[in-house]
Amino acid sequence: MERLGPGAAPAPHMHYCAMVPLAHWIDTIPFAGRGCGLFERPRVTQPSLSALHTKTLKLLAQIIDTAIEYELTSGANPARGRRRRVKAPRVRRSWVEPEQLVTLLKAADEYHRPILATLAGAGLRVGEALALNWRDINLATGTLRVGEAKTDAGRGREVDLPGGLIEALTEWKAASRPARGSAVFVTRTGRRQSVTNVDHRLKTAIKAANEQLTELGIEPIGERVSPHSLRRTYASLRAALRDDPVYIAEQLGHTDPAGRIDAAEALEREQMPERAQASIAWSSHNPVPRPRSSAG
Repeated sequence: MERLGPGAAPAPHMHYCAMVPLAHWIDTIPFAGRGCGLFERPRVTQPSLSALHTKTLKLLAQIIDTAIEYELTSGANPARGRRRRVKAPRVRRSWVEPEQLVTLLKAADEYHRPILATLAGAGLRVGEALALNWRDINLATGTLRVGEAKTDAGRGREVDLPGGLIEALTEWKAASRPARGSAVFVTRTGRRQSVTNVDHRLKTAIKAANEQLTELGIEPIGERVSPHSLRRTYASLRAALRDDPVYIAEQLGHTDPAGRIDAAEALEREQMPERAQASIAWSSHNPVPRPRSSAG
């Protein structure tokens, strides 16, 4: 460490240089199959493995850079270069198809039906939905305000509610008889719903819905569907209704309308099967809203 000079603080990865032999880092680079050379690009099929490979290689490159800088080794850094990185395979997203949505909502129990309706009808993340209090929802104007959110763009945003969701929340409010300002979504014992409970109950609802969908000749809902999948369903329905992409991004709490609407870009209303029209009608706004940024 004397090479750093008096008073100089070593970079964080210098500690790794000092404590961990280089051979250890070589051994920790993940390989996908036997016979893969140290700095050859491996064939990786799992996104998590490709990310681990890239992060490990990046740290190793920093260590070798430092070693070269302080003349602990010589030559080019073999961990540098674009060909060293692994391109992560495209992840196939899951969502509930529009023609499956109404059946899924009907299959859910009375305590979770309004939650699933809010995820699909307002595009909220499950954590955002479960954090709602009744003071955040204005059924008269058909809007809700998101308090807690994952991103700054999502925090405090106002979301327009479709007619089907307004009806579902109105029925739920009448049935639950909440105190003013209390949690919107509660359990049978009156406690605020949890993400884990919603996830489990969604699986139960999917199983019941798939029995009905099979009878109707509609493809069953996939096993990979999660509460977040309904957020993608929301984007699909809004695109099918020809909503402005900027408006959809605002409603979702995104800042990039082009890259973050997962399932929406290829869907148009006339291309959807006739059996999806019930979900489209359920998701309709009246009147049609505009992006907040372009409002007069």
